[in-house]
Amino acid sequence: MKKIQVLICKIAGFLLKLFGRGSNFPGVLALKFDKNILSYFKMPKIVIAVTGSAGKGSTSTIISDALRKDNKNVVHNKFGSNMTPGIVTLLIENCDLSGNIKGDALVVEVDERYTETIFRYLKPNYVVVTNICRDQPPRHGHFDLVFDKIKNALTPSMHLVLNGDDPYLQKFNLDNTFNVTYYGINKNKYSYKMNKFDNINMYGYIILFFVGMLAAVTMVVPGISGSFTLMLIGYYEPVLNMVNEITAFKNLSTNIILMSVFMLGVILGIVFVSKVIEWCLKHYKKETYYAIIGFVLSSIVSVLYEVSKFPMNEVHLVIGVVLLIINSLLVYKVFDL
Repeated sequence: MKKIQVLICKIAGFLLKLFGRGSNFPGVLALKFDKNILSYFKMPKIVIAVTGSAGKGSTSTIISDALRKDNKNVVHNKFGSNMTPGIVTLLIENCDLSGNIKGDALVVEVDERYTETIFRYLKPNYVVVTNICRDQPPRHGHFDLVFDKIKNALTPSMHLVLNGDDPYLQKFNLDNTFNVTYYGINKNKYSYKMNKFDNINMYGYIILFFVGMLAAVTMVVPGISGSFTLMLIGYYEPVLNMVNEITAFKNLSTNIILMSVFMLGVILGIVFVSKVIEWCLKHYKKETYYAIIGFVLSSIVSVLYEVSKFPMNEVHLVIGVVLLIINSLLVYKVFDL
């Protein structure tokens, strides 16, 4: 019976488009047949719902475009039909007669007052909330009512993606019920940072091993800043976060494996580099010292980078140059170069 209802609604939608009249009539008709018609549809693995007072349409479009860039077949209500009849129409147009949605992902803009009805059937994996503010007061009333509508539609299995620049949205997870990711323009303590160790593979472990060896070089060779070197290659924060997570007993099994690979590289690196430097000092003493001095001088770049963040005048510059000359002369005399 449901297949016949879906077929009738599909034909109705086709005829309307044939005469240049796109509308939500197929959804209205389907709801007349069965008010719980949404339960008939089988959702794809990825279901993303976007709601909030403003910005739903543009946000859902950005998400859809990003998924298409990832070669996903996306079903999306791009024309903004975000209430129940419009969303039912979208699903009817993109399903087979058995109710299977023909797409890899479903991205739906949902009117905030209809979230309870829509979420009950669609069961989105991700719920994006753009913001909650005063919008259409005659319809929505106070924005606390809008918050309650959305909050009551959520279940702990849904991953919330919240606008970190809207402090009001922090209310959604005051009791730590949900898994939450924050997005926004301004960086804050909730800002997400992509970790180089997320979804690491064998190639990543090999790279981490050699990063450990590089860190060992900075420990043995004078004049090389370890932290600055790791920052240059983009591994300073990931390694620091790894240490912080271990001390906080977070993701212990994964981080211990990562730290073991890193430390293996450090230990072997220290042994190897120490032997190389010992051999160089024995056979090429003067050249080795020149190399060390070069490392020391080049490390000035990192110092200047930090100094550039603070006010500096001509006096500071002169003092720096004088100290550099004095230090160079001392090195020259001490090592009789």
